[in-house]
Amino acid sequence: MNRERLAYLLLMHRLHRLSDDEAGELRRWLDESPRHEAWMKKALDAERMARSRRVSGLFDEERAWQRLAVRMKASRRRSFVARRWTAVAAAVSLLLLLGGGYWLSGLYRNAAGRTTVADVPEIYAAKGDITLSCNGLEKALDSKEYAVTDTNLIPANAQAADEMLTISVARGNSFRVILDDSTEVCLNSDTKISFPRRFDDKSRDVTLWYGEAYFRVTRQEARPFLVHVQGSTIKVLGTTFNVNAYADERQLATTLVEGSVAFRSRNNRDFLLEPGMQSRMDLQTGDTQIEHVDTSLYTSWIKGRFIFQSMDLTAIMRQIERWYDVTADYRTEVTDQYHFRGMIDRDLSLQQVLDILEQVTDLTFTLDERTIIISK
Repeated sequence: MNRERLAYLLLMHRLHRLSDDEAGELRRWLDESPRHEAWMKKALDAERMARSRRVSGLFDEERAWQRLAVRMKASRRRSFVARRWTAVAAAVSLLLLLGGGYWLSGLYRNAAGRTTVADVPEIYAAKGDITLSCNGLEKALDSKEYAVTDTNLIPANAQAADEMLTISVARGNSFRVILDDSTEVCLNSDTKISFPRRFDDKSRDVTLWYGEAYFRVTRQEARPFLVHVQGSTIKVLGTTFNVNAYADERQLATTLVEGSVAFRSRNNRDFLLEPGMQSRMDLQTGDTQIEHVDTSLYTSWIKGRFIFQSMDLTAIMRQIERWYDVTADYRTEVTDQYHFRGMIDRDLSLQQVLDILEQVTDLTFTLDERTIIISK
């Protein structure tokens, strides 16, 4: 049975609209091999996961558009962002993917005996250690939040008003810090930040060494809040913003959600951000660009989600590497070749995430211990 026909039968099956002849045709195909029933279950399970909103509309947008343009003989590109999948919308999207072969191509390769993620133990978020250090002392934190007013873990030095604390969050974890002024900082996986136990009277300075942090800054007109990161400075009075400063990214991104932010680049150029704006500083040259963005795409991690919009596969894999503490090994060229839209919950297993990516590309994702081998 060719892929187009199988896609149609699966769609009609999902909508409970198979004719008797079509039902018989699908049943005969299922009876041909035990693998066929596994393929069908895999496809329908992924669609149900999409409707549960643990995965929403993930697809390789360029390939999907090419396929849709051919089918509809469309002369111009239209928006195709699935925010809430009904059963019909999910099934139609499933048909587009299946019909294009980007789902089934991976399934048929599995039949040839290649090892897939289903053959290895499931891996979830790494849940690495979170540590608090001060004056040479280091303590492991087993909670999800720390307030600097808590002196039980590391007693405060009464003689040192500027005593510095550092929190390090390992891969696969996240954490929340409440600073001396009641400012809240959410820390993403693989992040390190330093701050004083008590701010002085002139300013509130913190250093983000690497990683990603979401700040809800308590407004104080007399004491600006300063974030020092990668040779740049972010100055605010009271606002909400996100800073992405991972070492393996090419740019430092500051995304403003509420309030206002003054960003000074490492080239000493100043930029004023308004809500919905993002500064992107090149980590090599210091050159900075400002653009308007959908802030939810850059803050989704605080709600436990990966959200992608026109994101290339290598950028997605960097997020997966940090969250699951794994390494991607590319055995084929994928740079700028695949771009994705969609949402995936971060509490899914690595197997589930890679399985989804395999279904919507013509690539194979194979796990070798903690290495993901990407090939065709």
